[in-house]
Amino acid sequence: MSNHTQSSTIAVTNTRGALLDLIPQPPFEHTSEHAQKWALFEPAGIRLPGFAARHVCKSAPVPNRYNDDLSMAQGFDFLRESDSAKNLLAYGIRALRTAAFIETTRDPIMTMLSIGVEKMLKLGLGLRHVENHRVWLPARVLKNEYRHDLVKMESLLREAIRDNFTQATNRSYVTKALAAVDADPVWLPLLSALNRYGKDGRFYYLDVLAENPQREESPQTFWDVAERIALEREPELNALFREMINDISQSDEFYRRLNERMADSLQRFWDLVAMAAVQGVLGERGKAWGHDLKSIGRQIAGVSTNAR
Repeated sequence: MSNHTQSSTIAVTNTRGALLDLIPQPPFEHTSEHAQKWALFEPAGIRLPGFAARHVCKSAPVPNRYNDDLSMAQGFDFLRESDSAKNLLAYGIRALRTAAFIETTRDPIMTMLSIGVEKMLKLGLGLRHVENHRVWLPARVLKNEYRHDLVKMESLLREAIRDNFTQATNRSYVTKALAAVDADPVWLPLLSALNRYGKDGRFYYLDVLAENPQREESPQTFWDVAERIALEREPELNALFREMINDISQSDEFYRRLNERMADSLQRFWDLVAMAAVQGVLGERGKAWGHDLKSIGRQIAGVSTNAR
């Protein structure tokens, strides 16, 4: 290694804080030795600086421990997309749990959650595809078949988890998480609200304004349906609602509990995907992803936002 290369090194840490060897920053020679060195980090899920993907030797594929055909660059792209998904989910759920006035926060919340859920679903389905076919989902499937259809993708991913749960290291963990989602009456109506918003409902009033109204009801109507089901199926929440009718001072507590119930459904499905991944249901590459999917960096000053 040249003196110049030696002088341009940085310390890199992974998400669990383990200090790695000093990694050379560019400029460095694109040799097979360097390509093999980068290959040590990609399968371990370690975040390297942005230059890494741009300077990896691409003349020949480098074998990885997962025995699939994803390139090193694809490994970095996967990590970036996963970071985006989990950060959107974490912040969106936090915003929902702490929303004092849902009427002024519903759109920001639905924006974050509809995108976060879509990314998580596509990553989960992509990992299952890699396990079966060694390569990532084709663009034509993502764009033409899945598009922004959260209901379709959720059904496919949950079916894949159900069909492959025997691959889990501890099957009981997966079956328990799956049963919790299956038994949740709020989850699918809430998903439908996010689906409606993400597909084209976010422009509902713009289309009305242009005198070209959409055929379906507004996303708010779908959201109201999910809230109504939560109210009908949760006796304690229903009792609090009746108290609020007679005592308006209970309104803050009622809406806090209602938002918490909605957030719980989202968290429950997130937990299912992470658990299925950790247990190997989404393939070898999914095991590390499942752990990372629940590891959230600090989003609010002074507050840790790690997913529970």
